[in-house]
Amino acid sequence: MMKLKSTANSRFFFIVAAIILIIYAVVVFIVTRDLRDETEDATKAYTALIETMVASDMSYDQASKVLKSMIGEGSPPLMVTDTTGKPVMWENVFTDMLYNEMELKKLPLDNRRELEEKIDDFKKKYHPRPLYNEAKKAKAGYLFFGNDRFVRSVYLLPFLEIGLGFVFLAFIYIAFRIVRVTERSNLWVGLAKETAHQLGTPISSLMGWVEYMRTYQDADPPIEAHIVLSQLQRICDDMDNDLKRLSKVTNRFSQIGSIPALTPCDLNEILKDVANYFRVRLPLLRKKIEIKFDFGDIKSINVNRDLLEWVFENLMKNSIDAMNRDDGLIEIKTEYIDQGSTVRIYHSDNGKGVPKEVQKTIFAPGYTTKKRGWGLGLTLAKRIVEDYHRGKIFVSWSQKDKGTVFAIDLPAENKTISE
Repeated sequence: MMKLKSTANSRFFFIVAAIILIIYAVVVFIVTRDLRDETEDATKAYTALIETMVASDMSYDQASKVLKSMIGEGSPPLMVTDTTGKPVMWENVFTDMLYNEMELKKLPLDNRRELEEKIDDFKKKYHPRPLYNEAKKAKAGYLFFGNDRFVRSVYLLPFLEIGLGFVFLAFIYIAFRIVRVTERSNLWVGLAKETAHQLGTPISSLMGWVEYMRTYQDADPPIEAHIVLSQLQRICDDMDNDLKRLSKVTNRFSQIGSIPALTPCDLNEILKDVANYFRVRLPLLRKKIEIKFDFGDIKSINVNRDLLEWVFENLMKNSIDAMNRDDGLIEIKTEYIDQGSTVRIYHSDNGKGVPKEVQKTIFAPGYTTKKRGWGLGLTLAKRIVEDYHRGKIFVSWSQKDKGTVFAIDLPAENKTISE
């Protein structure tokens, strides 16, 4: 089953984005882990200093003031208990609710519930340090400590980064989905309008012939039978051409979205038939345009004739619409390229040209510079050439008010898509 290239490109983008996100998260995790370890080591060193100072019979308040003057305000939360585990002194102990900076300094000593909860939190991270007074040769209590708000924030940073990354990917995914749905909607709307346009011309012609034949019976004086018979053959031939056109149009649209059959065809003959179809209609368009050929010696290649004719018709329509001069010229050239066994078709005109900044956009659904158009011709041409024939279509050259050259590459030995 065939898949649109836009779908493959979208999946490739998400895979690359996910890999980049994972690498980024790993790097952030490593950096924050190292930073966290360094901060924890500093916390342990800080508490070891306090432990030493208490052991040398320096009071906790004195020790805290000395360390604050040495280290600054970024000290970890500390708590000293007596030998029974009751808090007696604490410093930089904050509540954790939304990182509230309310310090538990003014808490009455008889209301130790919050402090006891902090002690339990400290125990989960670090073992308490026993405090000894060497002068009194006795245990003074225990020193509990934890991580400051900075270290707690560092713990959460990798998860926050990953979460934001997934939110970003989800946003991009939703945006791509919206773009794809919109693009698909525009494609179907354009396809429906293109179908109506393609069917409208031969249907209008048939309706005209039917109305013309009805005038025979209302003619006054009546038209003689031999005159009617003399015109009947020409009318039937024209109606037969319109019916063939209807059959070709329905056959084209029936093959969009399915796997078309490829059969050996003379590419030069297909191009000549398309050119002759437009040559007959150029006088009706009131445009003076010359169509020239430069056909190379090309063997028959496997293509779908109906769909490929559609591609060349769209290119021919674009060239005719782009003509803004009296001496219009359309040139069609074919050649065989040994490298890659490729047949190349050049379709050039001397019309308005295609600006360089939109040379890739012109194949997108909905893009058009015409007042009346749906921007579907080149989109269908690209899909027919690249998806159904494994070829390539691109703007080979273009310059403002000098013209445009489209190039189409088709494999000389093209097999069926199912193969």
